[in-house]
Amino acid sequence: MTPARGSDPRDDAVLALRRQWPLVLAITAVCVIAANAYSSSQPPSYEAEADVLVTPIAMQGSSLLGTGLLPESNTQGGSVYTAARFFSAPQVADGVRMRLRPVMTRERLLRSVEIRPLSQTSIVTVKATAKTAPRAAAIANAFAEETIRLRTAQFQVELREIVTRLQRRMSVVGPAASTESDALRRRLATLTPLLDAGDPTLEITRRALPPDSASSPSGLVTGVAALFIGAVLGALAGLWRDFAGRGVVRSEDELSPLPVVVRIPRLDPQVIDLFQSGRASALPLEVWESYRMLRTRLALARAEPSGRARVVAVTSARRGDGRTSTAVGLATVAASAGLRTTIVDADLAHPMVASAAGVGAAGVRLLQAGLPSEDGVLTAPSGLGVLAPEWSPRLEEDLQEVDRFEDLLERLGEHADLIVIDAPPLLESAHALVVAEAVDTVLIAVRIGHTSRDAFDQMVRFLGEYKLATARAVVIGAEPWARAEGFGDPSTNGATRAGRERLPARGAKRSTAT
Repeated sequence: MTPARGSDPRDDAVLALRRQWPLVLAITAVCVIAANAYSSSQPPSYEAEADVLVTPIAMQGSSLLGTGLLPESNTQGGSVYTAARFFSAPQVADGVRMRLRPVMTRERLLRSVEIRPLSQTSIVTVKATAKTAPRAAAIANAFAEETIRLRTAQFQVELREIVTRLQRRMSVVGPAASTESDALRRRLATLTPLLDAGDPTLEITRRALPPDSASSPSGLVTGVAALFIGAVLGALAGLWRDFAGRGVVRSEDELSPLPVVVRIPRLDPQVIDLFQSGRASALPLEVWESYRMLRTRLALARAEPSGRARVVAVTSARRGDGRTSTAVGLATVAASAGLRTTIVDADLAHPMVASAAGVGAAGVRLLQAGLPSEDGVLTAPSGLGVLAPEWSPRLEEDLQEVDRFEDLLERLGEHADLIVIDAPPLLESAHALVVAEAVDTVLIAVRIGHTSRDAFDQMVRFLGEYKLATARAVVIGAEPWARAEGFGDPSTNGATRAGRERLPARGAKRSTAT
C-alpha cells in the first residue's frame, strides 16, 4: 500500500507483514522442514582437535641462522600465522594420505581440516572432521605429526650442510688458537648436538582424542537456524510482495478522505459475468443485502422530506472496479422496494447495463422497429426503467453538456423516484465529469486489490479540485469482518457524516475552481 500521510515507515512495515503473514509463515515452515529433512539425511560427523606449540627462534646473532627454522616475527602473532600455513601445505596432505590411506583426494582431505592460529597463546589448533570419532582424531594427529616431520626433515638437511661447511673450514684454519677458529668451534658445538633432533620450533602439546559425541547434525541448532533464516526470508518476501502490490488499494484505510458508505463482499469473476449477463439470481444473498444497505444509507443521506436521493451516479477510477454491478444492483433493489427507478447507462464506449438488467433483447427489437420512445426508456421485467445508448440516440448528445444532461434528468425524474447512472470511469471520459456535476451523489466503486492507488489518488484530487457533489466510497471485495463492522454501525468510516450531512439538491449551482 501507499503509506498514509505522516505515517511511520516502521508502522507501515508492521502492517505489511500482518497482511502478508501467510506468506511469511509458509516460507518459514518450508525452511524448517527442508532443514530438518536435510539434517536427517546427513550422516553424523565428528570433530577432533590437536594443539601445536609454536616457539620461533630469534635469529639475530644466533648460531641457528640459515637452518630454515621458523624465525621470530617483528609483528605480534606473525610467527604463529606463518606456522599455520605449514599445516595446509599439499606435501603435508600427501603425507597424511600415505599414513592413513584415506579414500579421498588431497583437496577433500584439506577441506576436512581447519587450521586455527591462536596468536595470543602461540598455539596452532588442528581441527579435523570425519564420519567416525577415531578417524577424526587420527586425521588431526596425522596433520600435526606430518607437518613436524616435514619441517624436521628440511631442518636436518640444511643443518647437515652447514655443519659440513663449518668442518671443512675448520680443517683449513687449523686447530691453532685464533678468533676465527674459536668462532667455528663455538658454532659447531651448538649445531652438532642438533643433528638427528627434531624441529625445536614446533611441538605437539595436546594430541587429539576421539570425541564422545557427534558434532553435527544437531537437530536443535539446525531447527533454530532454519527458523531464523526462514523468518528473515519470509519477512523480506512479504515486504517485497507488499511493496510490489503498492500500486493497488489493499485496505479501507487508504480511502481517506472518502467515507465508506457500504461494503460489498468479494465475488467470483464467473458470478459477476453471470450477473452482468442478466442472471440476477447468480448473486449470493449477502451481496443483495449489501445493495439494500446501500439504498438505505443513500436515502438517509438526504435531508429532504422524502428521505431519498434523487439522482446517484456510480463511477470508478478505472474499468473493472465493479462500477456497473454496483449501479445495476442498487437500481434493482430500489425497484424491488417499490421505488420508481430508472438506470441510465452513460458509458457510451462500453455499455453493459441493458444486458445486466435483462432488456438487451428488447432494446434490439425496439431499435429494429425504429420506434424508440422520446427518451428511450425501456421497462425491465423487474419494473426497472432502463435508458441505454443502444436504443437512445439522443443520450450521446445529452452527455455533451451539463445543462442538457440536467434537462434529461428532469424529464426522467417526472416518472421516477430514483435515478441511478452508470457513469464511465472518471479519469477516462469527459462524460463522467458531466454526469458528476449534474447529480446529487457520486458513488466511487473501489475494488480491494484491483483499484489503482495512483488513479484513486488522482481521482480524489480531481473531485476536490472541481468541488463536485459529495462523494462516497463503495468498497468491493471487503472481508467478512469488515462487512459485519459496517452493517448496523453507522459511525464507521464516515457513515455518520453520510447520514447527517445535507447533500445539494439536483440542479443546484455548484462552484468550480480553476
